Amino acid sequence: MQSQNIQRYREATKEYGLNERFVSVLPMEYISDHKIYEPIVYNQISNTPEDIYFLTGFKINDFDEIYSACEKYLIKAEMERVRKSKFAPKDKFIILVAYLIKNFKFDKLGSAFSISGPSACKIVNSTAETIK
Repeated sequence: MQSQNIQRYREATKEYGLNERFVSVLPMEYISDHKIYEPIVYNQISNTPEDIYFLTGFKINDFDEIYSACEKYLIKAEMERVRKSKFAPKDKFIILVAYLIKNFKFDKLGSAFSISGPSACKIVNSTAETIK
């Protein structure tokens, strides 16, 4: 599973113009440190379809299909970050969709995902900017 995720990560970053030499020697520690393919929030709520439907308004298969269309852009943005993110790109996408569908205020959105309101605002804005 880990090597398959690394391969997907490398392919996604190669396709969008990142330095090919850098991508080909990308260490496993970098990927595991950044939790690129360890979406904690998604793993928690995907066990119960009602939770993901409540937050996003989509069935899990529909959500995965929509996310797959944006995945490469989100991974590229994650690689360009200087600081390590607490959330995987898929988790950030869930936060964005929950904000758009439910129209939560940032404080309520933050408390739902155990982050501050300003952090929720930054995640929503940066994720929306990335996939725009």
